[in-house]
Amino acid sequence: MKITDDWLIANQTPRGAWKAKQLLAIGVAWPPAQGWKQRVIGREIGIEQQRVFESFAGSRPSFLANSAPLPLHRRSLSFAISACRRS
Repeated sequence: MKITDDWLIANQTPRGAWKAKQLLAIGVAWPPAQGWKQRVIGREIGIEQQRVFESFAGSRPSFLANSAPLPLHRRSLSFAISACRRS
């Protein structure tokens, strides 16, 4: 999946920010440096990274509101982080 500004906004926390675990899942170090959004928009990520990012958002994106929960395994975050480090 390609990261878009709309997807990032749809997966903010209820307070309008992002959690460290979310940003780590897409390869952004914590705390994020200025301009991090511009650097990640357009980047391709895997389904596991997407699931991890979305799972920590605090609320489900509107297009998933009525769907079954996405399975998230304990290893998903470490998998997503290791995938980011390889790319």
